[in-house]
Amino acid sequence: MASPYQSELNRSFRQTHRRLYKLIGLGSLLLVLLLVRIGWMQTIHTEYFTALSTDNHLRQIPVAPSRGLIFDRHGVLLADNSVRYSLSLIPSQVDDLDTTISQLRELADIHDRKVKRFQQRGQNRKFETTPLKIDLSEETIAQVAVKLHQLPGVYLEAYAARRYTYGKSTAHVLGHLASISKKDRERIDLYRYRGTRRIGRTGIEHQYESLLLGAPGLQQAEVNAQGRSLTLHDRKAPTPGNSLVLTLDAGLQKVASEAMTGMEGAVVAIEPFTGDILALVSTPSFDPDVFGHSIDPDDYQNLIRNTKTPLLNRAIQEQYAPGSTIKPFVALAGLESGHAIPGEKFYAAPQFKIPNYRRPFRDWKDEGHGWVTVSSSITQSCDVYFYSLAYRMGIEALEPFLAQFGLGETQQLDLPGEHPGLLPNEAWKQKTYSQPWYPGETVIMGIGQGYLMLTPLQLATATAALATRGIRMKPRLLRAYNQSGEMIENPPEEIGRVTLSNPAWWDLVTNAMVDVVHAPNGTARRSGLDAAYRIAGKTGTAQVISYGEERPDSEDLPENVRDHSLFIAFAPAEAPQIALAVIVEHGGHGSTKAAPIARQILDAYLMRPL
Repeated sequence: MASPYQSELNRSFRQTHRRLYKLIGLGSLLLVLLLVRIGWMQTIHTEYFTALSTDNHLRQIPVAPSRGLIFDRHGVLLADNSVRYSLSLIPSQVDDLDTTISQLRELADIHDRKVKRFQQRGQNRKFETTPLKIDLSEETIAQVAVKLHQLPGVYLEAYAARRYTYGKSTAHVLGHLASISKKDRERIDLYRYRGTRRIGRTGIEHQYESLLLGAPGLQQAEVNAQGRSLTLHDRKAPTPGNSLVLTLDAGLQKVASEAMTGMEGAVVAIEPFTGDILALVSTPSFDPDVFGHSIDPDDYQNLIRNTKTPLLNRAIQEQYAPGSTIKPFVALAGLESGHAIPGEKFYAAPQFKIPNYRRPFRDWKDEGHGWVTVSSSITQSCDVYFYSLAYRMGIEALEPFLAQFGLGETQQLDLPGEHPGLLPNEAWKQKTYSQPWYPGETVIMGIGQGYLMLTPLQLATATAALATRGIRMKPRLLRAYNQSGEMIENPPEEIGRVTLSNPAWWDLVTNAMVDVVHAPNGTARRSGLDAAYRIAGKTGTAQVISYGEERPDSEDLPENVRDHSLFIAFAPAEAPQIALAVIVEHGGHGSTKAAPIARQILDAYLMRPL
């Protein structure tokens, strides 16, 4: 008989065996299941897992398309693409990010701010290529390339940067690119932007982004364990963006820009019968190439804080009192309404008074102009005549007539950000200020002051309508674009007409404007000297601040409150080929600054060799 100790030992031995058998059975079952799984993977789903295996060492890399080129009307290149290089990392492939960045800083000049910006971006883009430094010098590229095999997760990436061949002179027209923001991602087709990091932010670059962008391609690359490309395989080429042909005349744009050097203001020149914008200049300007890859934040803040607002496109976004440049249009309103009679003489005293109104409205000429007609009042820019004419017409007749020229509304130019200006009337005054319209407000509107505010573009398009005898053409910058090798034209478009009951009044006003430039008593006679063609023009001097009864000379005031200098014109007067508006902020009299600039532009366009 076995002892109690022996019985307990036997029972423990049997339990151990049972457990061992269970483990062996479980292991056998798992082995069978594993063999079944392997067989299932190798037979039934061979293609699927082969694809997964392939994806593990083949990477699909989007290939960004080259952005469309931009040309002027004569085929002169305005914007193209240049190849530049960035120093980039894929954070997930870098073992020690801080050490790697320190090594890179020994090879390239990388500011602390760039490192901090990279670290902020890298937190959300661990598996994406993120630039640490862009626009590398050739020396830096060489130094990094030698060490690249020792730096897993580090890449030298080529990218296309925008280059603007005319620099500052076309900056406000062409605009610039910017990094694709979170807000952009919410509205754009992300598929079309695969591989693309920049988007048109302003100007033509923004307006015609869909044409310029192109379509991405795809490159299949074999990669090693660190994710570095070893061999390139199948490639689907990207589709380049469409090239644009603008209405701009690059040579004229440059002349206008240089003529405005050191001044604040704008120039808009237009082909009257087509609406083609020949030149559109806003000064001061900025260098658009600094936006071609990524502008330094400090540089951008300097542009934003600059009191001269170089990023503002004054030609379409700034609004000015037109001053006496409005007088030809007011004269036409008077003729059409019957309040101005051709040849009828009017005595222009030194000042005009509204009955029962204490404050007089003074003429710019202290002694007054004496006996004048509607024609000579335009030529000599007689304020008192237009005070009286506007008062007799009333805002009820004046405002609707001026509206026919598109004043107080956007001109539908194909540039973003155009402002409408302001053509006031009784309803606007009541809605804005809860006040009635006063006769004195009509009086000063007759000489382009008061609430009336226009953009340089509006003045230019209205002047073009004078040149065409009332035909209003839609201003345009896009002339054509190249799509799949075919030029698609953007035809001129008529958007309205100003009709007069007597067409002879067009001639009356045009002849008076010719006398402004060519007659001995014209306000811009010095700018018309020795001209080989006849110019129809009108000077303007717009107040920046209100004066009391005694109006000081603009030259005696601080520069920042001096009058603006304006000039509108079209030429040749008999067969207009160009119309323009020039505004020089704080330039004083229109004949002093704006008119000479206009003459330079007209000569450059009309007198150059064919």
